[in-house]
Amino acid sequence: MSDVYPEHRFFKVEKIIEKVLKQNNLQEVLYFTKIFKYWDVIVGKPLSKKAYPLKLKNRTLFVGVEDSAYSHHLRFYEANIIELIASPEICGDGAVKKIVFRTVPKRVVQSVSLEPMGAAEASPVLSDLDKARAEETSLKIKDQRLQKTFSRYMAKIISK
Repeated sequence: MSDVYPEHRFFKVEKIIEKVLKQNNLQEVLYFTKIFKYWDVIVGKPLSKKAYPLKLKNRTLFVGVEDSAYSHHLRFYEANIIELIASPEICGDGAVKKIVFRTVPKRVVQSVSLEPMGAAEASPVLSDLDKARAEETSLKIKDQRLQKTFSRYMAKIISK
């Protein structure tokens, strides 16, 4: 009977993507996704409606803020925000070393939804550079099943 039904090992797609990103030195993509996902926990619901993460580059988190008063207020809590991001439940140590707050137009802040990841608006739209990097990364994966899973997952993210 065991010949008919070979033993299968199942993995969560999230863990597979995380492993592939780490292997290809793309941890910042993973860190940014986690920061974006838990942003309302990191800064609190009221502030998450006024400010949101824009990008993570060279361990510097860029945050878009609706008003310069909120930007000024958040600067006082930069160390606390970095500490929360460094918690093992979110990113772990070393993900973010500095935060830069930028004032952005209101319509941009209001157009970003920080709903749970099931909502279509919750995932950030990838740029052409990010799409190229995702495609390049998928080509480096030697396991065909893993490569196909990774490609499907990235296509799903890009199409949102």
